[in-house]
Amino acid sequence: MTAKYPLLTFTVMKNEGPFILEWVAYQKVFGADKILVMTNDCDDGTDHILDRLDDMGLVRHVPNPSAMGTKHIRQANHPHIVGMSYAKFHREWHESERVLICDVDEFPIVYVGDGSFDALMDASGAPDVLSLSEKLFGADENIRYDERLVTERFTRCSSSTPGQWRARRGIKSICRVDSRIDVRNHRPLIEEADAADINWVHGGNEQVEMDLRTEHIKGFDCRGKYELGCINHYSLRTMESFLVKYLRGDAVAQDSERI
Repeated sequence: MTAKYPLLTFTVMKNEGPFILEWVAYQKVFGADKILVMTNDCDDGTDHILDRLDDMGLVRHVPNPSAMGTKHIRQANHPHIVGMSYAKFHREWHESERVLICDVDEFPIVYVGDGSFDALMDASGAPDVLSLSEKLFGADENIRYDERLVTERFTRCSSSTPGQWRARRGIKSICRVDSRIDVRNHRPLIEEADAADINWVHGGNEQVEMDLRTEHIKGFDCRGKYELGCINHYSLRTMESFLVKYLRGDAVAQDSERI
């Protein structure tokens, strides 16, 4: 059956073994009919789990080119940036109508219709770009890792109605596969000549301001922008999980330089 709005979810991973199944299942329920994952330097079985999911037809798993070469070269070529560039050569990207770049600790939430991606597109008028503001989730005083679902265990998050000084939030964007739209991790880059012609909507179901379309700003003022949905971002999880992430380095910096 052909999807109403064919969507590809793309991500890069390193050592995310305990969290993969929940995230893949969620993406499928959300409405992603294709999932493309690239991995590098895994030593916890992440790559083997994804290989098995690939065998089952649930994801497409390929090595991240950033893993090639010496350690110095791998550190210089950030996995997220290299993987994103490489993803655009894959058939999964070209066969999809829209793309969402979504990390394994991020979950899109839809507040309209039946909570699906189709409902989100219908409610927003199926724009060329839809940018959803994030909600940041803390550790909820959870110290140790256990096998409960991340989306059930952590329930306390940043406010949907913050004051002015706490209103800027990161965004994630669902982008049409279009030569005018340069898909990036948080939001696309668009040439000034094309800015007015792109139908770019934020989570409040209104057009994104023109002065934000051509600047590489990774977050918006989130006030009034949660009508359609949001991105739940579980960046900490438990204290133990955070320490593992610290030692591993995140998707952008292989060493822990961003912590």
